[in-house]
Amino acid sequence: MAQATMNVRIDENVKKNFDEFCAEVGMNASVAINMFVRAVLRSRSIPFEITNATNDENEKILAETLRLTLLERIKEAAETDYWIDHRTVIDDARKIIAAEK
Repeated sequence: MAQATMNVRIDENVKKNFDEFCAEVGMNASVAINMFVRAVLRSRSIPFEITNATNDENEKILAETLRLTLLERIKEAAETDYWIDHRTVIDDARKIIAAEK
């Protein structure tokens, strides 16, 4: 079976903690993510409960996503000399948040 690569942006400390957990249970992050993806496809649903966060939590998530999206766009612009307006950054952040829900 052909293999593909998936790139995911994640907080550095969250990744470190996840890697440590995976090692504790005898696997690596790649195996754990593959297990998650297969469980989603098998059940056609997210294999854990998703609940509504409080407004404060939603605001924190939105602010952090906007910050990370903005930093990513600034880096891209610096590398390519292509600048985008703030509405595009906000739209991109909203898409990321919607995809995570």
